[in-house]
Amino acid sequence: MRPLAGLLSGGKDSLYALWLSHLHGFDVVAAGSVRPARDSLLFHTPNVDLVSLHAELMGLPLYTVKGWDEGALSTLFCTLAEKNIKWVSVGALASDFQRLRFVWAASDCGLKIYAPLWHVNPFRYMIKLVEDGFRFIIVSAGVYELKEWVGREVGPHNISELLNLAREHRFHPAGEGGEYESFVIASPLFKARLEVKGRKREGIFRIEEVKVVEN
Repeated sequence: MRPLAGLLSGGKDSLYALWLSHLHGFDVVAAGSVRPARDSLLFHTPNVDLVSLHAELMGLPLYTVKGWDEGALSTLFCTLAEKNIKWVSVGALASDFQRLRFVWAASDCGLKIYAPLWHVNPFRYMIKLVEDGFRFIIVSAGVYELKEWVGREVGPHNISELLNLAREHRFHPAGEGGEYESFVIASPLFKARLEVKGRKREGIFRIEEVKVVEN
């Protein structure tokens, strides 16, 4: 077996990478998360404190560190290596800045990175994501065309609309360029789905209440 931990942020890409790791024969045994103390170019920050709930829904132990740079990543990866974990899945799609830092930190701790979404077709990816049962909330928007999408659930009912907006206005459909951030509320990895309530303020959907709903 190939024991693997998923590097999770609460967003769709890291969780879908973990799902693909499971499908591709890895032994998913844990989850890891970095909680930035401030904005970070390396890590997803919205609602990262709710990653513990995702780990609970998957029955996985969660290892977390606080920080915002490569140092925090190295600390986390070396902690995972001490647990006899050999691989870490990451949701990197196109950012060399992000992927290379994951690879370097993993190598320093004797781990290997698995990035199954690297350079996939983003339109096909988003369609497959929804087909596989993932649902997510857009929790922030970095482009004007998605301002009204903040706080909305994305699923089969509106994925085509989102992709058509991306084509028309030439932004990355998966939000890889900071066009939007997401929080997953349903996944085939979860034993239940989530219902969230919150408030939209200054272009950000702030989650205030989370309810676990049995499938």
